Amino acid sequence: MRNFIFFISLVLFLCPLWPDDAFSYNNTSLKWRTIETEHFDIHFHQDTQWTAREIARVAEEVYPHITGLYHYEPKGKIDVVVRDTDDYANGVAFYYDNKLEIWATNLEFYFRGTTQWLRNVFTHEFTHIISIQASMKFPQRIPAIYLQWIDFEKERRSDVLTGYPSHIASYPIAGAAMAPWFAEGVAQYMAPSKQYDCWDTHRDMILRCGVLEDDMLTYDEMGFFGKNGIRGEQVYDHGFGLVNYIASKYGPDAINNIAHELGSIRRLTIDGALKKVTGKPGSELYDEWKSAMHEQYSSVAAGIRENMRQGSVLAGDGYLSVFPAFSPDGERIAFLSNKGSDFGSTSLYIMDRSGEGRKHLKSGVNSCASFSPDGRKLLYSKKGKIDWYGSRVNDLYVYDIESEEEKRLTHGLRASDASFSPDGSDIVCVLNADGTHKIALVSGDGKSVREIFAGEKGTQFYAPQFSPDGAKILFGIFTRGTRDVAVINRDGGDFEYVLRTPNDEREAQWSRGGSCIVFSSDRTGVFNVYEMDLETGRVYQLTNVIGGAFMPALAERNGALAYSSYRANGYSIALLDTPSSPVAELGRDTYQIRTTPNDPCTTLKSAPLEVEKDVEADKVSEGNTHRILRHDAIGSDPATELAEEANPPEPGPYKRSFTPFQFFPRFIVYERTPRIGLFMASNEVLDKQNFFLGGSIGTNSEFDAFFLYELRQLYPTLFADIIRLREKYDDRAVFGNEVWELGLRYDLWQADLGLRLEFEEPFSITNRNVFSLFYTHGEYSVHIDAEIFNYGKLFARDNAGWKYFIGNDFTASYHYKSISRAVDSDINPRGGREFTIEYMRAYDELFTSGEFAYGFNPIFDKNNYNLYSLQWTEYVGLPYLRHTLQLKLYAAAIDTRVDDFFWIYIGGRDYLRGYTYYSIGGRKALLGSVTYRFPIWRRINKQFLHLYVRDLYGSIFYEAGNAWNEDKLKTTGYEKTIGYEARLLLGSFYTYPTSISVVAAYPLNEVIFNDPVFGELPIVHKKEWRYYVTVGFEF
Repeated sequence: MRNFIFFISLVLFLCPLWPDDAFSYNNTSLKWRTIETEHFDIHFHQDTQWTAREIARVAEEVYPHITGLYHYEPKGKIDVVVRDTDDYANGVAFYYDNKLEIWATNLEFYFRGTTQWLRNVFTHEFTHIISIQASMKFPQRIPAIYLQWIDFEKERRSDVLTGYPSHIASYPIAGAAMAPWFAEGVAQYMAPSKQYDCWDTHRDMILRCGVLEDDMLTYDEMGFFGKNGIRGEQVYDHGFGLVNYIASKYGPDAINNIAHELGSIRRLTIDGALKKVTGKPGSELYDEWKSAMHEQYSSVAAGIRENMRQGSVLAGDGYLSVFPAFSPDGERIAFLSNKGSDFGSTSLYIMDRSGEGRKHLKSGVNSCASFSPDGRKLLYSKKGKIDWYGSRVNDLYVYDIESEEEKRLTHGLRASDASFSPDGSDIVCVLNADGTHKIALVSGDGKSVREIFAGEKGTQFYAPQFSPDGAKILFGIFTRGTRDVAVINRDGGDFEYVLRTPNDEREAQWSRGGSCIVFSSDRTGVFNVYEMDLETGRVYQLTNVIGGAFMPALAERNGALAYSSYRANGYSIALLDTPSSPVAELGRDTYQIRTTPNDPCTTLKSAPLEVEKDVEADKVSEGNTHRILRHDAIGSDPATELAEEANPPEPGPYKRSFTPFQFFPRFIVYERTPRIGLFMASNEVLDKQNFFLGGSIGTNSEFDAFFLYELRQLYPTLFADIIRLREKYDDRAVFGNEVWELGLRYDLWQADLGLRLEFEEPFSITNRNVFSLFYTHGEYSVHIDAEIFNYGKLFARDNAGWKYFIGNDFTASYHYKSISRAVDSDINPRGGREFTIEYMRAYDELFTSGEFAYGFNPIFDKNNYNLYSLQWTEYVGLPYLRHTLQLKLYAAAIDTRVDDFFWIYIGGRDYLRGYTYYSIGGRKALLGSVTYRFPIWRRINKQFLHLYVRDLYGSIFYEAGNAWNEDKLKTTGYEKTIGYEARLLLGSFYTYPTSISVVAAYPLNEVIFNDPVFGELPIVHKKEWRYYVTVGFEF
């Protein structure tokens, strides 16, 4: 059955729809419930009821505003899935499915300000659904039409349907074509009458630095994602800025009009819609906006340059060098950096205060590190797995600098932002659950936890730290509006705001023995570092930068200031020696007055919610069990009281439902014969069940049909699929004076039933860890219609049919993949490996005798055997210009003699590419290859019509392999191939990744192919170039 096992892989390659969820483990411990409102069904699991109720309130509140702006309402209710199994913040809009997924954890991102997360993320994702559905060219249930081409090698066995695939292409004609900058821009813009996001100081900083340092995305680059983290964020940032510009110049209705104009069937890009609405193409609008921004920011920068105060850069590798922390003696600085990564995964480093002696300590650290009082250890948090289902949450770790050993202190605590008490006996940290933070004390060994302070639901806390005398705890707080700074006693009592102003004050730390605090503030519209004397209330501005100054740390011994400095290339660690005088000295009242000339976020800076005080945590618990017994609110907010009057309905049992079927029409050229076909897909809203089915039929009445089903309700995942194929061939046989004209019809079906254990997030591009166990049954039959001619005249007609194969196979397979995540990890994997180990026990029957029993029943030969195989690919990143060495090994063996129908074949596009698939075969096979891959033209980043051209890579390769029937390893007679490949990575219609591969392979040896069935004249494969073309969605 391996001769046709490629069919399912081919189907999934042609239409990558299975499944659609971005992040979904089989967590059978979750108990789901549903809140039903007029327009939404909100599905949530235990311990997320507050988040779900907040979303229910927000959903109905924003519905008329967003739908009103676009004059469009969705068909049917919207399903909203709320998750809080991981310390992960995101929202996803499945706009073809009428479905949103929202994680309860608040987003804290280095490139965005802080907002009320649930209101922001829901409105953002709901705007995606409405704006994109309003712009669709096809009906919502037809996301795309596929044009496909599949061709096969001419050389094949006479008892199989086709040769091996040689050329494969699948290309979508998308039903929507909204540029990412516009999609994300309008999702942040939301609606003039209801906005929970705004053009905050962080966004302004990113655009300001890009404009002034001539490092903006071009108009073409704004049209596609697939960039590194900071450039990807610029798609959001620039898109928001340009949408604001369009709305301010042409009115908010222009946003709606552009979306609806995109629905015209002739719109391949957004440019025609922009010109129709504004009278100008996108590139002209972009140039006008860029010019206006340059004029505005040049004026801002001129004032700053008059009294610039910035430090020297100590560490600027990567675009995220953040959270500097001085050792107690002030001689060393610990910090986080994403050095060497295209994305935001940070590691812990340490260096001398001069910037020398930089050393990598630990990977995966994601929150500020704190030195122990003796300076020998570092305390931090990072994510780790906590259960069988794969959930990853933050826990506390301590690293011994001298011994280089890491110790995990907690397990499943969901703790971050930790720091030591002055005597090292306690740790203060932030706990996260259901979108809400609490402040807790953890014993130095991590064994006991005591929650000491909490606020209203949804309150966020940041970086708590003990005062030098250990009596108080300073921390950042956000309820709504902007971040503020507050203090409590060590036991959680006596809550008091230290700074509570319209300004965004963040990352405060004690300084000067506890008499002052140093913090970052956007008072002037630019984040700078300030110091405040707690006794006098005087505020001193210590930096004056054009970009931004964040995360300050003062060395107690010499007053040196380390901070994270933002410029166009990202965050770096900077050091400013003690200035002779501050940039400015302000009284408390003067400091509270914002001096920025333009503050678009004014409406979101209203009085924040009060927090609860006197939180009594009188239950000290071992391990991870903790409980607060009493909450005493000290205040309320009118907006909250209003919302509570309109409480959503009480939750009920989970309302199981499925997304409407999506239909994907297909137009195919299959082995040079036209076909039409269809893919269909539907998922249960929690992705506990998935259906994918389809088929095609040709002008010659050949057809294929398949059905795939996946059940993720249990652990492990259960799956089943069935395939049905029919193909026809005409043949001729000559027996003396007789000529037999034969019409052959092959009918095949095959079904799989199995289970799958997934040990990693199952839909990751770069990581897989899955074990599969499945049973396969298949039956192949042939029907022959014969016309017999004698001396050119029709003599007789006859027909016959029989099964020629019955297969029953049991397969165990383990697949592992771990590849370094990078912007080019698909086209050019540069580190890591992937391998598949497989065992199959086969009980197969094949009709080869030509003899029939009574009733024209074929007499089968049994072929029972074991098949073992290993496929291993190693990716080695070379130390220059993203060049890569790829090493590949394939080994397989059948343990007993079997018919050559079951042999292992190693020619064709997936193995020895200089030879056809069936030209090299046997019971045992071994193949190795070496590929050297290199960039030809990276970051092309140009758009042509609906195509966005990204990267072009080339490679050269050498392959050697052999197949044999002897029991011993064969060391001679290996066939060899050399060749090259060109890979082009594009994007189509803004959202579809498109990969084009052209391979040319040249055999270094001639081989002879003998048809084992009819023993026809052998075919000599000469030394000549063979070519393979692939167009799809990934390499």
